[in-house]
Amino acid sequence: MNVFLAGGFAERGTKEYIESYERARLDAGMLRRLMAFGTKNQEKYIEFYTKVFFAGNTGFLQREQACRAAGMQRRLYSYVQKKLLIDRLGIAGGKFMLDSGAFSAHSRGIDIDLQEYADFIIKHADAFSIVVALDVIPGAPGTGLNHDPKEAERAAEASWRNWVDLTAALKSTGIVPVPVYHLGENRKWLTRMMDATDYIAIGGIRYGTSQDRIAWLDSLMPALTDDQGYPIRKFHGLAATSLEIMSRYPFYSVDSTSWLQTGLRGAILIPRGVLGPREREIVFSDDPRALHNRTADHFRSLGRVEREPVVRYLASKNMTPRMLAEKFCLTCGTTFKRTPLTCCAAPEPNVDYIRRDQMNIAAWLEIERSLEPRPWKGYRRLP
Repeated sequence: MNVFLAGGFAERGTKEYIESYERARLDAGMLRRLMAFGTKNQEKYIEFYTKVFFAGNTGFLQREQACRAAGMQRRLYSYVQKKLLIDRLGIAGGKFMLDSGAFSAHSRGIDIDLQEYADFIIKHADAFSIVVALDVIPGAPGTGLNHDPKEAERAAEASWRNWVDLTAALKSTGIVPVPVYHLGENRKWLTRMMDATDYIAIGGIRYGTSQDRIAWLDSLMPALTDDQGYPIRKFHGLAATSLEIMSRYPFYSVDSTSWLQTGLRGAILIPRGVLGPREREIVFSDDPRALHNRTADHFRSLGRVEREPVVRYLASKNMTPRMLAEKFCLTCGTTFKRTPLTCCAAPEPNVDYIRRDQMNIAAWLEIERSLEPRPWKGYRRLP
């Protein structure tokens, strides 16, 4: 049972007093709070929570609409897929983050024009709450992580010029783009960003082993947090797909395609508490590509002791195992391959991969809620 502590919220005093008031309670372990709607300064407390932006353009519009209906409000879109993106912006609801797609463009040898990027943002300024600057990726396309300090310096300087120019171009919109500090760049660029703005993206988390990523991020935390471990700037984890990374650091926001990739592998993520203390990936699809997913168990292979809690969990979301495995008519039960359906008088299609998307969204929303306010703890720092 989760206990939510009500009352005791600071409503008067200076910004510093209010912040210290809440931090004292967080440090004491008070992580679950109940606040009345309209309470003064409640947004300050909410700022401590990590926001998860669902990345990966989902394909056809009906699939995107189904994802929104499942509760996916925060989305990260990539400018390199702007043709697919345009019809998404008119869907009601949602908090959209726009990334330049520099990493994907670099991998494919595509150049992004800064002025065209600025013009696109200006045209659709009302759609985006956060915009990431056009960063420059060091090294030749397809070469992976750059290890040349001179190339890293060249790219960092070009990224900074892009941020300055984009900031000026977007001034009339009120949007301040988020600069990106990359793995391998001189620390002076992080300092310069922190002096210029209060929201910074961290790029390069995808590289190396888990220990490599932890060692690098640990080395950044003393600059990004105060002596109590609380962030002194908002920072976003680009492609922060690791649950260990997300829960270890006080990110203001992160983005991840894990919810989508899990579904593409024919599986859903089962939240912690259903099959033990950790999240677990279970395959439902019978697609041959999914059957080669060696990182997860198939639902059919589960014993009764494990299968029953999974079925109960699905039922709590109005789902059945078949809905995650097949395309069939919910009205008459007929399996189909193509739409529109003509199997009965009132056909209602069930599309398995959309259902898996919806279940993975639900699991990731649970993960987001678990990323409760907490400072970075230096005691975990590697020697």
